[in-house]
Amino acid sequence: MHFAVGESTVIATLAARQKKRDKFPGQESKFTYYCSEQAHYSVFKGINITGSKPYKIPVVWSETHQNYIMDMSKLKDLIEKHEQEGLIPTYVCGTIGTTGTCAVDDITGLGNLSKEKDMWFHIDAAYLGNTFILKEFHHIYSKGVELSQSLAINGNKFMPVSENSGFFFVEEAKHVFKALNNDIVFYLQYQQDQKSEMINYEVGTARGSKSLRLFMVFKTIGFEYIRDMMRRLIGHAKRIEETLIKDGRFKIFVPQKFALVCFQFKDRSKVELERFLNFVNDEGKILIGPFILNGDYFLRISLNNQYLMDEKITEVVEYLKEAYNRVFVEEEQENEKIDQ
Repeated sequence: MHFAVGESTVIATLAARQKKRDKFPGQESKFTYYCSEQAHYSVFKGINITGSKPYKIPVVWSETHQNYIMDMSKLKDLIEKHEQEGLIPTYVCGTIGTTGTCAVDDITGLGNLSKEKDMWFHIDAAYLGNTFILKEFHHIYSKGVELSQSLAINGNKFMPVSENSGFFFVEEAKHVFKALNNDIVFYLQYQQDQKSEMINYEVGTARGSKSLRLFMVFKTIGFEYIRDMMRRLIGHAKRIEETLIKDGRFKIFVPQKFALVCFQFKDRSKVELERFLNFVNDEGKILIGPFILNGDYFLRISLNNQYLMDEKITEVVEYLKEAYNRVFVEEEQENEKIDQ
């Protein structure tokens, strides 16, 4: 199916509720929904739309993943606590490529836990899922995906396609259909022939030509171009990270993953990081974003322009070093002169 990923998370939550409602009719108030505290806000919103609240699981540093992933032990403990209270575990969302640091949760672990607890397992792979088309990464980051009931990937996160170009994969579409349609005529027809118009699987009441956008992009430029673009951007991000490390004044917050670089400064405070951020973004030559994880403030560079070439990356890293000098070194030298 083809939706915006934000809509996909809503639909996955509604389908999860519907599946559990068929088994426990009239007990919706006992259903529980879980996700990482680093999940995208659309996951929280999707759960809120159903009239429930998301239980946000803390993240923990993983040496294996070299990133901050959902704490599985905390999730298991909370589920057991809820079961003891008579609640019904219904849905859990795992992330392949978090917004803040591009972290990948323990997808296999979440899949096995979901099967054990009979929960709907949804995967938000909005960004990183695009790289499944790269052979060198597919077997690594798609591991465990087969255990999920639904998967969302956002094409415009890492492909040269327009907004609202998302992919939604679902194991059993009948739960989506039943959650979104109460028309008995439509439902009886669905039960009879196991098919229905796509409009009956989405939140909207009309269907645009979104899929045509994707078809035209793929037909015009081809998948090999997209693969080459992704590999080039990943290489650029690695080069930025290596240059910042070599400079000595920058500190990498988490290892570079795909086209995202997360960094701080050695011996610089949060206030100074904010000052650097504002200086760079006010000048407008490049744009960087802030993020806070477990109380740590850091800056992020995300590369998604298909036309970025080597010479532009050289300009970016040189500008970052120049901006550091202008914000800190020159100011400190001036202050020393005043003190003297």
